[in-house]
Amino acid sequence: MSEPNHQFSILAVPPLFRATAQGRTRKGLQESNPQDYISGVKQRVAACALMLAATLGAGAQTSDALWQKAVEIARVAKPWVPGVAVMLVDVKDDKGKLTDTAESTFRLKPDADGKPVVTVERFIQNGTDQTAKQQQAQEKRAKDSKGQSLSFSLGDNPFDPDLQGEIRVVRLDQPRQIGEKLCASYTYELKTKSATVEGSAALDPQTGAPVEVSYSPKPLPFGVQSLTTVLRFADGPDGEGYVKEVVVDGSGGFLFMKRVFHSTVTLDEYWKTQEAS
Repeated sequence: MSEPNHQFSILAVPPLFRATAQGRTRKGLQESNPQDYISGVKQRVAACALMLAATLGAGAQTSDALWQKAVEIARVAKPWVPGVAVMLVDVKDDKGKLTDTAESTFRLKPDADGKPVVTVERFIQNGTDQTAKQQQAQEKRAKDSKGQSLSFSLGDNPFDPDLQGEIRVVRLDQPRQIGEKLCASYTYELKTKSATVEGSAALDPQTGAPVEVSYSPKPLPFGVQSLTTVLRFADGPDGEGYVKEVVVDGSGGFLFMKRVFHSTVTLDEYWKTQEAS
C-alpha cells in the first residue's frame, strides 16, 4: 500500500510572520502595507486552507507505550483528508483595535482520478464578499500546478509515524485537564531538516488517542514575538485521531507597526483518498 502524498500546511499566518521563511529583508518588512496581512492570508489560504489535516508528526524512537498507541492511531488516520474547512481570521493592532477580518469556506473533493481538488465556496474580507475573485485566483493556481500532486501538512504534528526518529518525548507525572477529560501529559522537541519545534501533547490515558497538541517554532522568525499552533483532535470516520480544529495565535512587528493575529480553522467531512488503497 503506497503512502498518500498529503501535507496539510497551516498557512493562515500574516506575511509578516512568514518573512524569514520567504527570505524578505528587514527593509522590505518595514515597508510592508498592514493590509498585506489579510491579502496574504487570502492568497495562501485559498490554495492551502483545506490542506489542513492529513499528516501527523516524528533521536531514537520513544518506547512509551501510550505514545506508540497515538502513533498507530495517526497511521490509520493518515489517508483521510478533510472535505470542508471553515476559517476565521482576525488581525488587531497593538491597542486591540480590529484592523482586518476574513471568513472563508473551502471544499476539498476528489477529481476523476480520486486526487484532492480545492475549491473556494465563500470568502468575506472586512465585510466584503470576495468569493468570485478568490475562486478565479484558485482556478489559476490549479492550472499553474497542473500535473503536480497536492500536498497536505498539519505542520509539526508529533504523532506522524514517519517522524518518530526525529522526536524526543518526555512523559510528565502530572496529568493535564482538557475540557472534561483528564489526560496523560507530554512535552516534546521535534527536529527536522527545516525547523525545530517545542510543544506539549495530551493523550487519552486509556486508548492513547490524541486530544490536543500545542507547539511553537524555536527560534521564532525575525520580527515575530510569539507564534503558537494548537491542534485539537476528535473521532473520525475510521476511528480516533482526526484533527477537528486548528488555532494559530501570533504577534509581531517592526518599528511602530505591531499586529496580533488569531485564526481558527474547523475541519469536517473527512474522506479517504484513493492513493491510500
